[in-house]
Amino acid sequence: MDKELYKTPEAELTAMSQGDADTLLKIAGRQRAMLTAFATLVAVNSLARNFMPEQYQLAGTVLSLACLAALAITVVRLSNLMNHIAITVLLGITSIIPLINLITLLTLIRQSTRRLKAHGIRVGLFGAKDEDIRSRVESVAQEGVATHNA
Repeated sequence: MDKELYKTPEAELTAMSQGDADTLLKIAGRQRAMLTAFATLVAVNSLARNFMPEQYQLAGTVLSLACLAALAITVVRLSNLMNHIAITVLLGITSIIPLINLITLLTLIRQSTRRLKAHGIRVGLFGAKDEDIRSRVESVAQEGVATHNA
C-alpha cells in the first residue's frame, strides 16, 4: 500500500522552505495593502461626494484618483506573485474600472486566502497577520527538525 495516500495535510507543511515562507509573508502583506487601499478608496469617495463643499470637489477627485492608482499598484503586485504576467496585466487594467474592480478584488482575495489557508495560516478580515505566518513557519520548522531527529 502507498503510505503517501494516508498522510495528513499537515505532513505536507513540513516541506516549507524559507523561500515559501518569504512568499507567504509577501502575499499576506500585499493582500492587506490591497484591502486597505480599497477601503481607503471607498471612504474617500463617500466623503468627497457627500461631505466636501463644492469648492473642494477637485481635491476630493484628485485624492480619489490617487487611491485608485494605489489600488491598481497593489493589485498588480499581489497578482504578480500568484499569476502569469498576462493575467496580471489583465487584472491591473480591470482594477481601475469601477464595479469591475470588485470582481478583480474578490478574485485576488480568494486566491491569496486559499494559498495562505493551504499552509495552515489563519486569514482575517484584513488578511493574515505577519506574526501568525512567522509562528506557523517556526512551528513547521520545529516539527521538521523533530521528525528528522527521530
